[in-house]
Amino acid sequence: MAFQYDESLGLEIHAPARTVFEHMIDFESYPEWQTSVAAARKMKNDIHGPVIEFEIDLVLKKIRYVLGYKVDHERMHLTWDYLDGDIEHVAGEFFVQEKDSEVSWAVYRLDVRPGFWLPGPLANFVKNTAMRGVLHDLQRKVGKK
Repeated sequence: MAFQYDESLGLEIHAPARTVFEHMIDFESYPEWQTSVAAARKMKNDIHGPVIEFEIDLVLKKIRYVLGYKVDHERMHLTWDYLDGDIEHVAGEFFVQEKDSEVSWAVYRLDVRPGFWLPGPLANFVKNTAMRGVLHDLQRKVGKK
């Protein structure tokens, strides 16, 4: 049975699909171009893929969590699952498709349970803002003007 993400967002990025995907799997570069990522450190590679520890700056508070990734280079598809940290759960998926040689369609799907109560509309706003932020940061990093 396929996992159902509770939020999904796509964005057209003016860069080749392979370029977009390579930036998304360069985890340790995230602090250089993702505005909310304060630190990213590869802890190890396990049989499925890299295990990455993140520190996220939420302005009022920094949170830490560890994600285990599965990377499919051929399909340009990335999934992750929560392993440890300050929140209850996070899982997600990112994939990129080539629209033409210089334009891609990037999709980010996310399921987050912070482990503390947030009103439904505020929780959805936070998730959508996070996904939109990642995709727009990625567009600024790799997109052609």
